[in-house]
Amino acid sequence: ANSTGNSGTGANLNVVYQRCDWAIDPRSGKNISGTVTIYFKTTQPNVSTINFDLNKSSFNNASLVVTYHGAACSKSFPSSAPVNILNITLPVNIAASNTLDSVSITYSGTPPAVSGAAQGYQTSGSGGNRYVNTLSESYEDRDWWPCKADMQDKIDSMDIIVNVPWLPSSANKDTFWVAANGVLVDSTITSATNRRFIYKTRYPIASYLVAISVAKFTRYHRTLNIGGTNTPVVYYFLWNRSNLAPKVAAMDKVNEVVLAFSSKFGDYPFKLEKHGFYDGLLGAGGMEHQTFSAIAPGALEDIPTLVHELMHQWFGDNVTFATWNDLWLAEGFARYSESLAAELVPSLGYNAYSILNSYKSSALGLITASTWIPNGNIGNSDLIWNSNYGSTVYERGCMVVSMLRALSGDAKFFEACTNYQTSLKGKSATTDSLKNHFNAVLGIDISEFFKDYVGGSGSGTTAVGGIGNPINTVNWNTPAAKKLVLQMGSQTRTGGSNVSYFNGPVVVHATNAASGWTKDTTIVFFDWGGGNVSYAGNGLSAPDPSKVLVYDLSFTPTHLFYDDSA
Repeated sequence: ANSTGNSGTGANLNVVYQRCDWAIDPRSGKNISGTVTIYFKTTQPNVSTINFDLNKSSFNNASLVVTYHGAACSKSFPSSAPVNILNITLPVNIAASNTLDSVSITYSGTPPAVSGAAQGYQTSGSGGNRYVNTLSESYEDRDWWPCKADMQDKIDSMDIIVNVPWLPSSANKDTFWVAANGVLVDSTITSATNRRFIYKTRYPIASYLVAISVAKFTRYHRTLNIGGTNTPVVYYFLWNRSNLAPKVAAMDKVNEVVLAFSSKFGDYPFKLEKHGFYDGLLGAGGMEHQTFSAIAPGALEDIPTLVHELMHQWFGDNVTFATWNDLWLAEGFARYSESLAAELVPSLGYNAYSILNSYKSSALGLITASTWIPNGNIGNSDLIWNSNYGSTVYERGCMVVSMLRALSGDAKFFEACTNYQTSLKGKSATTDSLKNHFNAVLGIDISEFFKDYVGGSGSGTTAVGGIGNPINTVNWNTPAAKKLVLQMGSQTRTGGSNVSYFNGPVVVHATNAASGWTKDTTIVFFDWGGGNVSYAGNGLSAPDPSKVLVYDLSFTPTHLFYDDSA
């Protein structure tokens, strides 16, 4: 199998297990040292060289040692771009394909500084309150640990071992603690000055979702019953954080959302390990580290942010986009979930309609870039996040999800999403993967919708759609009492659109008055172009040969309005 990661590393192997054994002392500056052992299976015969992603400027020094069964390996980095690739020559040839083997990489250094949207491994705080925090999305995993940065070759299993200073003195108020993915199985004090934390995760994980934070934390623990499994719920706050009660209350409210989302998309994907949030994220409002989302200090009480990172545990973590082109598969669903959570759990106390409508307004202003990201904009974190694509994946992606729900109706929408989560559990997906699940449930091909509104699937240089918006005219009349007849009129498109005709759902309200109506009904139909239309909103019918849709209502409509929430 060839590498599908952006750097091309690991093309002759599949990563099976990684054991990361690190030493981190936030007081001493922004350094990391340790040994990462990578177990892999060869995917071709006669493997004599392998490579992984690792930052050259930070770690190409005398401390870098690679061993294979105890024997030293020769190693090098490229002299020209891309340079952040550790090439390893094995002392012997691995003769057979599908051979399980391993190498150990010992290294030490100072990860790079923040650069634009690239965060990576950073420190914050001062004195005894300094802490270490990681945010690897999109390409900054290599900035602090050797990995195969490839969402299509997730690490099947990991042990994360972090050695930190042990500070028993009461003058220190607290000692360092470690936040990481998975289950904390040990926190042994191994010497007068060292404490060793061991986390284990047995779910497949993409390298950019691996995270650690070393800080002094105040810790809260809960338990949530998810489908009969008692799942640990954990919150870590920086120990000097004041007024924790409202922050804990906000996170507790999200537990209701965990259950609500589990009922709609299948059980929380990591219920055998944990769900939770930890404080101190640098460089973003939130980050969906698998099993344990990091939250910025200013967002600890912001329920939409907490919900957004929670939804990522399904869309982004359990099922990851296969390449950064399809980032919207994570961000679109997570953004939409902010509205969905308010709808499903009214006690959260915010308005689902207003949230979704605000994102629709934003999406309507983003008409020059597609939801899908072309290859030219996935080369580094700045190209992704500090561009229009850094917004379209959220806002236009959100509205694609909203339209999918509108055209499918709730039963089939959640069925398709659950099937997608179940069949691709622990794997990665493209836009076509999602499309295929909707096609299967709907029993009709909506490829044109995805082409027009998303603009691509997987790797590609040019969007085939996704730029611009339609402006529709709907013709209607009431030939008899309580009867409504609809047909498509015309469609114009915003300037610069790369779509000749947008195929998709149209949502209208039929009412019995111009304003202050007492009766209304929502109608969803699908516009295929050329006057062809289908009944939608409860499954999707084949296009009606008459090009006319007839609805029997409980009242005689006098006005028709566009639904501005879909």
